[in-house]
Amino acid sequence: MDPRRLFEFEGYGGERPRVFFIGLEENSGDDEENLRRRALFRRRTDLRRAHDLLLGTEWWERGSARVTVWQVAAQIRAALALGKTEGSQFETQWRRIRSDMLGRDHPDADTLLTELLPVPTSRNRT
Repeated sequence: MDPRRLFEFEGYGGERPRVFFIGLEENSGDDEENLRRRALFRRRTDLRRAHDLLLGTEWWERGSARVTVWQVAAQIRAALALGKTEGSQFETQWRRIRSDMLGRDHPDADTLLTELLPVPTSRNRT
């Protein structure tokens, strides 16, 4: 594993994002296997593909809906697109963005999820 690859990672999404979400740090462990898998990421990586690699292909369907920060980001993106923050259209839109467009690498997706500290560290260290 070339550890420099970890610092080349810019975030989750495609090459032409219009909306950027910048977080503080990756929420993940820093064990060797996790870092080895992250070193396989491209400069910009599809959010689902990355989590399939990190957590297994079954995780997305049951786990992605529970990531609060992704829900909030999807709601912000939906509000920007629709100009409103309530109603069934807004509800449908933010859920679709969260599952299919947020941090994704396909032509309709226009967000980039990035972090100030892109390499995960364990919070249990002193």
